[in-house]
Amino acid sequence: MEQPTNLSPEAQAIRAQAINAYWSRARTEVDLIVAAALRAAADQVVPEDYASFTGNTEWDNGLEARNDSVRESLLGIAAELESRFTSSIQER
Repeated sequence: MEQPTNLSPEAQAIRAQAINAYWSRARTEVDLIVAAALRAAADQVVPEDYASFTGNTEWDNGLEARNDSVRESLLGIAAELESRFTSSIQER
């Protein structure tokens, strides 16, 4: 798949995930496309292995907890959208 050279690596990764979801399912399955984009964004913005090393333990713990909270929120929304897609298939 061709990657636009004027996009940052982060934007390219999110775009690639959305395109992969788009072509792997029926075109009308927008929920999967958005979920894939959210998962890619979570990986780029709030990576699972994030660790803060400012030297201030309290500050580092707070940053890591905030990172975990944001990541969980993004992935929770993605899971909700994927679940909605799965439910619609089971109803067919």
